[in-house]
Amino acid sequence: MNIIPMPGKIKTKAGTCVLDEGTAIILDQSKPLIPLEGPLLLTDTVAQTVCRRPVLTRSVKTGENAVFLTVSGTEDGQGYKMTIEKSGVTINGDGLPGLFYGIQTLRQMVAEYGAELPCCTISDAPDFPVRGFYHDTTRGKVPKLETLFELADKMAYYKLNHLELYVEHTFAFAELSDVWAGSDPLTAEEILRLDDYCKKRHIDLVPSLSTFGHCYHLLRSKRLEHLNELDIKASELPFYFHDRMAHYTLNCSDADSFNIVEAMIAKFSPLFSSRYFNICCDETFDLGTGKNAAKAKKHGKGRLYLNFLEKIVGAVKKQHKIPMLWGDVVLHEPGLISEFPKGTIALNWDYSTECKYRPCEPFAENKIPFYVCPGVHGWNTFFNNINNACQNIWNYAAAGRKNGATGFLNTDWGDYGHVNLFFNSMHGMSYGAAVSWNVDAAKDTAAFDKAFSLQELGINSSEAVDIARAVSAARSVDWGHVVRWYESVRRGESETEAISKLSNPVDCGKLSASIKKLEKLVPALTLKLHAAKTASLNVRELITGARGELLIHRIALNACRKDKTAARKTADEIRFFEKDFSEVWHCRNKPSEYYRVKEALLGMAVILDSI
Repeated sequence: MNIIPMPGKIKTKAGTCVLDEGTAIILDQSKPLIPLEGPLLLTDTVAQTVCRRPVLTRSVKTGENAVFLTVSGTEDGQGYKMTIEKSGVTINGDGLPGLFYGIQTLRQMVAEYGAELPCCTISDAPDFPVRGFYHDTTRGKVPKLETLFELADKMAYYKLNHLELYVEHTFAFAELSDVWAGSDPLTAEEILRLDDYCKKRHIDLVPSLSTFGHCYHLLRSKRLEHLNELDIKASELPFYFHDRMAHYTLNCSDADSFNIVEAMIAKFSPLFSSRYFNICCDETFDLGTGKNAAKAKKHGKGRLYLNFLEKIVGAVKKQHKIPMLWGDVVLHEPGLISEFPKGTIALNWDYSTECKYRPCEPFAENKIPFYVCPGVHGWNTFFNNINNACQNIWNYAAAGRKNGATGFLNTDWGDYGHVNLFFNSMHGMSYGAAVSWNVDAAKDTAAFDKAFSLQELGINSSEAVDIARAVSAARSVDWGHVVRWYESVRRGESETEAISKLSNPVDCGKLSASIKKLEKLVPALTLKLHAAKTASLNVRELITGARGELLIHRIALNACRKDKTAARKTADEIRFFEKDFSEVWHCRNKPSEYYRVKEALLGMAVILDSI
């Protein structure tokens, strides 16, 4: 069976259950009232197969040729049991979430087998009670509400139950128009509607707000730049992608820093029905390097961090929420982990394939509740690094299970303008769903790739995914490298300094080898995807992402080799690609900060023209 996630136990039997025009979907009226969202999704799926919408009703009897939906056990139980016999199907959820997840398994079986389902019994429950996806909506790309609904639907299909949207400046706080202007921010109504949509799909929409580090746009406001740890007039400096990633931490000694954070938390929190709130507080790179340098020298950066952190945690608890925060700072500042704020959940992130930089043991040993947080590896690039993502995701899930992690949160960041497109992260997202539900079964990535091909592309073969893996493995430079090269040229730095941003030392032979591979792989992927039975936009995003990978390698090579003819050919390619990329971008996203990506791409073309 090609199901994502693979169920815990499947016992096959002889025979098939045939769904037809007379099939009914029956809700057990003797149990607690079953919400209609899951049954309606099942009704839609069956209707596409038998060409007639099945009857949806309530009864205490199963009946012949029926799908009988019932619930037993605890209210929030996530396990389920399914029996498929010649006479019909029964799904018994351990709770309403469990019933909903059993319905998703049946929907996926219909997608694979059509109207003739193999007789079997399935007993299933997740390894991690919290299985999440973390989506960046702040580094340049703000999704349309319809896109967020689509994301929630995909998450529900794969039994994910926790969603966070990363926000630095992309929420329309009424008092902070100077911060979010020009970014097409999320609105209060959009959050409320998404929260309601997610609840119906058993997804907890959790607020996530940057409240300490990564406050780039907040601290570039003329009104608020004085709250920067760095003693600079940030409002007068040009925008740089690298600066947005690497600097701009709040001055933790200024009372107004906490006042504005507390006010944002108070405004943001009520929009979410979740009992959690992620305050982020990661990568406070500038802490103690500017206005607080003397205090850092006297007391240590860790003490400055912890004192401000405790205030933010208090502000969240004041809203009757459970605080969550990224665990990188407390893990690496000596002694801080023993003072981790009580009643707070640590989000332990590590994106290395072997997960060797941020182990789980310190949190487990200090009895701190924590989630493991790997990533889909789409940041800094047009095409996700599928191989690295799968290794990172599985290894961290295994380490988390071993050390008692209470949750799994798979991250999808958008560094340097968020050029990785929506569908290109779906392999990593669904693999995270497979791993967090059933760690052991998901280790077989070949089986997963086949299931993903069937469920998402409608192809009963993993050949397209195999090529996609080869595309991601062929890279020797990424979008982040060429952006840093471009920004170095803009800053007026020397040619040597600018080229060093691509890699140090630059290996033209390696770049040429990558280009040769990609020149074969991109057309091959395009050809395979012609057979895909999925939305054309999904295919366009995959192909556009692969084209982007090839393009950035050509940009890097031409920046180093100084061949006038080749450079101008690549400059022309950039301009045609930007036009195509813009069309695809705006299908699923607001205009947001696409203009910055456009400026960078076309600026690179001008530089190449000047060679």
